Amino acid sequence: MNRSILFAAYFDAEDRNRLHVYHDGFVLVVACTPERHRKIRDELLEVWPHLEDARSDDGFLSVFVLEGHVPDNKSEINPTLRELTDGCADHRLDDWDTLEVLTAVALERWQQRLSGS
Repeated sequence: MNRSILFAAYFDAEDRNRLHVYHDGFVLVVACTPERHRKIRDELLEVWPHLEDARSDDGFLSVFVLEGHVPDNKSEINPTLRELTDGCADHRLDDWDTLEVLTAVALERWQQRLSGS
């Protein structure tokens, strides 16, 4: 499964316009139109050619998974990512500090929704 599709179901409106920072990459969540999604994707592809992207089922959020080097200092994060958001959530000190762990957490929540629990 494409992680961005999974994350598009995991993140909600409270996460809009926020950059989520992990040890091994970023998840960018932006409230935007499909046209703006395509423009953002095209711009990000120049730096992250293997990005994953998806839109939430309701069409409100765009989610971009950007794997790769994450600078220690937030001020060194790619300026495009900072400009697209109202802030960032640094998860590097949380229990879910990598994209792999986030994927497992999001998958578990998705499976719980499907089973109705």
